[in-house]
Parts: sequence; C-alpha cells; structure tokens
Amino acid sequence: MLLAAGVLCAQGQPFRHLPKLIGQDQARIWTSPLHTSRRDLKWWVLFGGATGALIAADRHISAGLPNTAGQVSAGTWVSRFGAAYTLIPLTAGACVAGVLRHDDPLRDTGMLAAESLIDANLVSEAIKLAADRQRPLEGAGGGHFEAGPSRWSAGFPSGHAISTWALASVIAHQYPRTWVKVAAYGAAAAVSLARVGARRHFPGDVMAGAAMGWFIGDFVYIHRARAGLP
Repeated sequence: MLLAAGVLCAQGQPFRHLPKLIGQDQARIWTSPLHTSRRDLKWWVLFGGATGALIAADRHISAGLPNTAGQVSAGTWVSRFGAAYTLIPLTAGACVAGVLRHDDPLRDTGMLAAESLIDANLVSEAIKLAADRQRPLEGAGGGHFEAGPSRWSAGFPSGHAISTWALASVIAHQYPRTWVKVAAYGAAAAVSLARVGARRHFPGDVMAGAAMGWFIGDFVYIHRARAGLP
C-alpha cells in the first residue's frame, strides 16, 4: 500500500515534470531582481537591510553569547529538525499520506514542498560557493567572506534556515489558518536560532537563509497555483 502510494506521488504533478519545473524555477529565481513586484520589493529591502546589519554585527553577537557546552548541545539537537534526514521524509510522508487518505491538499503540499526544497538547496549551494564565508568556529571567528576552509562547507547562507523557511512558507500558504502559520514559522525560527546556538552559523547567515527560503516557498506556491494546483 505504501509503495503504491509512493508511486502515485512520483507520477503526480508536479513530480512527473519536476526536472523541467526546477529548471524554470531557477531561471525565474535568479532573474527575479529584474522583475520584482512592488509587493516584494519592500520586503527585499527590509530583509536585505536586516541581513547587512547583522553581518556587520555578527562577530560581536556571536562572541556575546554564553557559548557553553549546554548551549551548543541544545542548538545541535534542535538543528536536527531542519536537517535533510528530517525534511525529506516529512515531505515524502505528506505526499504519501495525502494519496492514502485521498487528501489532495496534503498530497499537493508534499509535492510543492519537495519542489521548494530542491530550489532552496540549489540557490543555497550556489551562493555558498560564491561567498565562501567562515563559520563561527573557523579562523579567528570573524566570519570573513572568501576565507573559508572549503567553499563546499561555507556558512553563508544557512542551509537549514533556507530549507525550513521554504517548507514553512509552502505550508502556511496551503493552510492559511493562524495556528498553522504560527506553528510552521515558529518551527522554522527555532531551527534558525538553533544554528546560531550550535555555533554553526552567524545571525546574518540565518537571516539571509530565512528570507530567501520564505520567498522561494512563496514563489513556488504562487506559480504552481497559477498552473492549476490548489
């Protein structure tokens, strides 16, 4: 039964045409500054400014935390909820559960979430390679750009933040009840803060990831809705 449901998910829209959709998404995402709407422009300015301010203060904020073993341990534990081994089964599970229960909105949530997560990770990895920012425990803790030990493990932006906020954005759009939004965004915020507590990222890293993740989830939902999905 579960296998059959999984096959149905894989054959569904947008999974069936996922590679093509991802290619279209990436083209639109990377060219979005050329056709940003007034509705989005003010948010880009707000979050861009907040990210810049945090980057300027990152070193001082990070050094001002207690940075105890307990803080790092708690942050690492909460971070697990934003890891790929948590988000992928959650996304697949939503799709399978939607098929088994004949719940189209839940099935579509799983499919939209999968598309958003792929888009978010492609954007995140591309920026990481270009930015090559040090993490808090690398170098002298200054968070310098173009100075990391490896571009493949750079700290900017936070991959956990961009993924969890992309997922939260899709869920909040699909189920616009207040308590759902609070739960989704609250969980994403908790994971983002945990990455700072675990000393894996600076505040600027998670702010950038959160903003980009939300916009990617919003983008995917709106474009798929226009194509006929709920």
